Amino acid sequence: MTGFERVAREQQDSGVGPWGEFEDEDEWELAQFLIKTVGQVQTDKFLKLPIISEQAQPSYKNVNSFLQKIDAIPTQPTPWIHQVVSVAGDQLDDNDELMVEELELWRRDPVECVRELIGNPMFRDHLSYMPELAYRDQEGKVRIFDEMWTGDWWWKIQASLGCFCCNIGLFHS
Repeated sequence: MTGFERVAREQQDSGVGPWGEFEDEDEWELAQFLIKTVGQVQTDKFLKLPIISEQAQPSYKNVNSFLQKIDAIPTQPTPWIHQVVSVAGDQLDDNDELMVEELELWRRDPVECVRELIGNPMFRDHLSYMPELAYRDQEGKVRIFDEMWTGDWWWKIQASLGCFCCNIGLFHS
């Protein structure tokens, strides 16, 4: 079960609808619009407009209650891992040894990140697990190279892996 499936099951078991803390799809879409395009001060002013507060009547009346609902949206991100690493520089100290500096490293487990991406239903129709030959014309003479899986590299790697292996090309930042 993916993290997304687990959250969906928890919501269903607790009686929370598909829109979480939001009343319905319309309220959810309004929240999406506000969070993506409007600043907090303007959101507060917008929510207090009579046409909104008296007619639309969203369940969030001000920016604070709005942000509480946003913060209540369940997420299952891969946790951050904190490490302190020692790095040798290119300068010498008084003993003619390379100077060492301790640096903070914040990272995520890349395997868990891939699990999260693959398990996210929003990406289901946008991920490719095998190479594909794409053509611009019906005759198959003009090739399209627009995604990683349409290039020759993936075909070469896949051929070298054998029948029961899968190459997943991944760029992660």
